[in-house]
Amino acid sequence: MPLRITLGQLLHDCAARFGERPCITMAPSGETLSYAGLESLVNRAAHGFRDGIAGGRLNAGSGHVAVMLENGIPYLAMSYALKKIDLVEVSINRAFRGPALARKINLTSCETLLSSPAHFDALADISGDLPHLRVLIVTAGAEDAAARFPHLEIISFDSLLANRDDHIVSAAADTDTAVVMFTSGTTGVSKGCLLPHRYAVRTAERIRVRGEMVSGFEVEEGALSHQGIEDAAAIGVPAALGEEDIRLFVTLKPGAGLTEEDIRAHCRSVMAKFMVPAIVTILEEMPRTVTGKPEKGKLAALSV
Repeated sequence: MPLRITLGQLLHDCAARFGERPCITMAPSGETLSYAGLESLVNRAAHGFRDGIAGGRLNAGSGHVAVMLENGIPYLAMSYALKKIDLVEVSINRAFRGPALARKINLTSCETLLSSPAHFDALADISGDLPHLRVLIVTAGAEDAAARFPHLEIISFDSLLANRDDHIVSAAADTDTAVVMFTSGTTGVSKGCLLPHRYAVRTAERIRVRGEMVSGFEVEEGALSHQGIEDAAAIGVPAALGEEDIRLFVTLKPGAGLTEEDIRAHCRSVMAKFMVPAIVTILEEMPRTVTGKPEKGKLAALSV
């Protein structure tokens, strides 16, 4: 089966497609960041983190980095940066305190934690119970953190950012773990769920069609169930009446001889009506990234 997209590549493709269109707007400040701006910030964080590991300033020997941080641009930047450099985000619920919090940070032997002053009290209460933690990256309050956690290396998020913002191509497969997310613990001790890039991309890569949120992955999955289709890539394109239509690009196996309407008919037989592509385009060759994934930014350019 063709390689599928990872979260870091998804952001890169969206930045190529949408450029300076608004990606994030923070309430209530109204601060806005474009797709290209977020991609640049993520790449700077990824390069800074990777350089920090290479230089011995940062620790990620377990391959996991804990994130206990309120929603915001730094959280998104670091979350996507970790995906680009093949480190697993351990997502820590901000409501946890005491032994439960310590257990979640320790479970994956995290040596580095990203947090903010809002969580210093909770972390101070368990600072003696985190044997693996070596580095605390903070979005603000670096001096306060240094005084409260003298045994840790304190790094401000801003100082972590590198001066380069070129895209880093992840070596991860879509089945590799991207995030560890904990259950609520309603049936016992909270358990860490391993979420692969594929799961997260199915959640993130959505196309809004007449009020329905459609997974591009599931459209592709349905198309690929036809034995004559070699590869498939679905994107959203502007619809005449607002929102988006689904455009499906496919390549065919030798001798398949399918038409666009044949493919739409197959899609109607295997997926919900609102998921059926409005446009099908048969390509001689699928444009690909250097890791072999369909290059959706280039496909979007064909739709302009």
